[in-house]
Amino acid sequence: MQLPEALTLTTRLIDTGEKHEDYNRVTELAETYNIYITGLGMEKKLIQYVPREDAVMFAQRMRLTKAITPAVAASIRTPFNKVIRNDRIRKDIKIENEARKQAVTSMMQSYYGSKRKKNKGLENWLKTRFVELQFSDPNAWVVVEWTAASNPGQAVQPRPFEVSAEWAVNFKVVNDETKWLFVRQPITFQSKTPQATASTGTPGTANATPGVVQPAQENVKNQGYRFTLYDEDVTVVYEQADPEYLKANPLKEGETTVEIKNLTYIVRAYTPMVGYPPVMRVGYKRDEATKGRTYVNPWHDALCFFDKSVKTVSELDISMTQHAFPQKIMYVHKCQGISREKRCNGGRLQSGEQCTACGGSGYKIHTTGMDALLLPMPESKDDVLDLEKLIAYKSPPIELVKFQNEYVQQLKQEAHTAVFNSQALIKKSFQTATENDNNFQSIYDALEPFTEKLSEIWREHVILFGIIAGEKDADSIDTTHEFPADYKLKTSDVLLGERKIANESGAPPFLVEAIDDDLAGITFAGDELSLQKYRVKRRFYPFMGKSSDQVAEAVASEFVPKAAKILYFNFDAIFKEIERETPEFWLLTDFNKQRALVDKKVQQYIAIVDAEKPAMTVNPLGDTNPLGNDGGEGGGNPGENDDPGTGGAGNNQNDGNNNEGQQ
Repeated sequence: MQLPEALTLTTRLIDTGEKHEDYNRVTELAETYNIYITGLGMEKKLIQYVPREDAVMFAQRMRLTKAITPAVAASIRTPFNKVIRNDRIRKDIKIENEARKQAVTSMMQSYYGSKRKKNKGLENWLKTRFVELQFSDPNAWVVVEWTAASNPGQAVQPRPFEVSAEWAVNFKVVNDETKWLFVRQPITFQSKTPQATASTGTPGTANATPGVVQPAQENVKNQGYRFTLYDEDVTVVYEQADPEYLKANPLKEGETTVEIKNLTYIVRAYTPMVGYPPVMRVGYKRDEATKGRTYVNPWHDALCFFDKSVKTVSELDISMTQHAFPQKIMYVHKCQGISREKRCNGGRLQSGEQCTACGGSGYKIHTTGMDALLLPMPESKDDVLDLEKLIAYKSPPIELVKFQNEYVQQLKQEAHTAVFNSQALIKKSFQTATENDNNFQSIYDALEPFTEKLSEIWREHVILFGIIAGEKDADSIDTTHEFPADYKLKTSDVLLGERKIANESGAPPFLVEAIDDDLAGITFAGDELSLQKYRVKRRFYPFMGKSSDQVAEAVASEFVPKAAKILYFNFDAIFKEIERETPEFWLLTDFNKQRALVDKKVQQYIAIVDAEKPAMTVNPLGDTNPLGNDGGEGGGNPGENDDPGTGGAGNNQNDGNNNEGQQ
């Protein structure tokens, strides 16, 4: 819309206080999510059971309750945090003008964070704030703001402006395309007079009396609002101000004032020249309660289990505090008092004062490990008391506490199942490969809409940066941001189990290699050099993916080259020598150079082995008796069951002549 229309719409929205139809729903959801995520304000979720609890007991229950919802919410969010760190995300930006492409890259790097903290850039915003908003406020918006460059050579630095569901009071969306967004943002503005809260309805200062205008003062800060309309053609800002303050501080160029309901606003207008509102919705999981007009957070389906856990955990905490401890029952003496003159009578002295010997209890009880219960020695053995019967410790029944604790654990598992349709992330082991694959496939199915939304937000930012840099429209910018099908969430235990099953089932070597790669990614997480060494070694390993039996068969085969066998048996030694002689070997980008170094070292080892191999001595056949039937003593080839001392192999020897068939 044009500027006059935008001004008219903004004035009307401020005057009427008009909100979108789902405003109460989205703000209540944001409050609920933040309570469960942070644990702050949990008393709003505890319900007082009036027939059994008065106000005092309910207040005590609130003090004793330690909610588990923050831990459950954090555990559910872990896979979402992890999937973003996948190093196989495919990204690409295609802009014909190289200078504009460099400008887009610069905007992406300066979008969020600070150089000092080394957390700058669009990628870091997506890894932190985008994920946090998905869970705490999915109906929030992110607005891309920037200041126009003062000269042609100056770089533009866009920045994110996060608009909560509470601030986004109205918007218009047609066919999933945002036409405009209206934001009400609380601000503090300079004034000479504190505002009266009763007549205006605007928050006043702490020392202001409702309905009474205070005498003029200097440097007073009042609470007000800034209203902003983000349209496809223009951005309009109405910022509350004090007219008395404006008299001493004139307006800047391009600013005007307007009065709405006896309040003064400074009006500013901007023309982003983007062609559409520079705003993006954060959420991706549509709210069925609003027919998809708004969004819920990723674990909204488990909200019922969060609600149940609050009550259950509260009752468990009370049971553990007030009942789940041993009770001591014992016979004790009545307190005799401090002295003969100050005798104790039920905890009180004759003067009415409290007995200090028993503390007012009326009984003499030992209170520390230094005390002892002293009994007079009986005159007869018939008067001896069984000491075991003097004191008894009674343990309370724990069935209820055990049930409550198991129920809490069940609620945690049910919450995970509601979100991921699987408990694979909270199980310590799995039973079968098929079951495990199905579990993780369900998790990947739950994560896919999230990754699609993240890719969409990334592409929207890049396209917007390109238009800011000078591209005519979105069609001239080609962007790619795609997650791999495998999010790499499996643990090392799961992967080891899969590897074992793959080997036992005779799976092809390339499948085993893929599992080994996933294991290496977990083992060397955070250690880029070690991961690079693994990748290089994997490239040269001669029998990668083969089982031990297959390797033994290959080593014995005449169809396997000698170089592969030498490399296999001397693998670690060869690479240690290469690393010592060429430290930069692991970081070489030319594979042919790496291969030349490995081949050279293998040939050196082949020469060493050939030089050290002992020569074989071959006897002429005429000097041997391969059949073992020669009769000479000490000569020939011993036959079966022969006496080693005889040397011959004949059946029966008679003067060197064999008698066939005779025994």
